[in-house]
Amino acid sequence: MTTNSIQYIANDKGSYTSLANFAVTLGTDVTLFPDYNTIVLSEASANDAGAYIDKEGLNFHIEPIDADDADPEMLVSFRTADAATLRRLAERLIDQKAAVDEELANVRESLTKARNDVEMYSKWYRDELATNDRVKSQIQAIAVLYQSIFADK
Repeated sequence: MTTNSIQYIANDKGSYTSLANFAVTLGTDVTLFPDYNTIVLSEASANDAGAYIDKEGLNFHIEPIDADDADPEMLVSFRTADAATLRRLAERLIDQKAAVDEELANVRESLTKARNDVEMYSKWYRDELATNDRVKSQIQAIAVLYQSIFADK
């Protein structure tokens, strides 16, 4: 799912601090990046933030951002991803891990069943091999008896 957020990059620390103090009172998703003088707000609060910036005369570069939680590689390189997108990504990864764990359990169960089948077929083979060896021995014994009885003829 794509998040349409607005990224506010302050050109000075005072502008960043002022908008950050205001943004946290908006009641919408706010993600602060003080190391980058950047604030990411949801679109729902864009009008309020814009009005505040104009009223206070703050110095910002404003740009929309499209962050998609379906593309984790993009988010890794995107240093100012908003919290809502990161939460959805975390939820997606947790769901994927659960699916992988379930599949792993199914594979282990199948492997255990296959091992049990191999042991069962191996036992049957050994049992039949022993029976065949016993029959061969009996046939050889009968042949020896037959030869000893009818050796002269």
